[in-house]
Amino acid sequence: MDIPQKDEILADWHQQIDNRRLWLNPLAHYKYLMRLTDRLLDLGAIDPLERFDMVELANAAFCHFTEETSADWRHPASDYDVYNAGGEQVGSIRGNRYFLSAGMAQPGPMDFFAQIQRADGQSKIVTRSYQPYGELIDRHIFTETGQKLTLVERNRLFAGVARTRLDDPDCYRATVDAALIALEEGNMALYVELWEKENFSIFRRCSICCDRFYLREDCEACDGQGFLEDPECPSKLPLSMRGQPVTKTD
Repeated sequence: MDIPQKDEILADWHQQIDNRRLWLNPLAHYKYLMRLTDRLLDLGAIDPLERFDMVELANAAFCHFTEETSADWRHPASDYDVYNAGGEQVGSIRGNRYFLSAGMAQPGPMDFFAQIQRADGQSKIVTRSYQPYGELIDRHIFTETGQKLTLVERNRLFAGVARTRLDDPDCYRATVDAALIALEEGNMALYVELWEKENFSIFRRCSICCDRFYLREDCEACDGQGFLEDPECPSKLPLSMRGQPVTKTD
């Protein structure tokens, strides 16, 4: 590979690692960068030492964007059910398509009512007849008619397989501990896989003891576990709606 082409490829790689927007899905982007780095090595575009430096940069970027940056509330690989203020399911979201329930348990992909269109930092919902329906802000849809609808995550696709959030506290604790050991040992590949499992759960780190061993044993907030069930977990209705019945239209 000639030098100008190599310089162009490496410049593109560095642009991708610095692009904050691409890190909205940290796991997917990290794996993409790793595959691309290995491909460049196979093609002879980089040598093993350059690959080592690139992997170190990708590792640092992954840690930064997962710890310091908050992603959009709605995940592009997740499906959502949509509920009205009374706790009744009125629709669902798959990808960028919004479906009305209308008595259909699983509407076909072309039976969508509206689409989510993102522009200028806003997520507008527009019907198939190009009429404005509302706007998606965080986990809520604010319709043109004044309704406030709420999203509840149903599942998320990982490598083509739909999974629900980890909800076993013992398994979560073991995952967190194993991830920490992997990070300390520099096993970034294992750490990323465990981070995925830890992040896709109904739990969050205790904000009082921060899961620090010397503090969590006496922490009353989490009862010594170092973590709590997330009160705003995407797979459950918000606390303000928990007392209301949840019904699905099948």
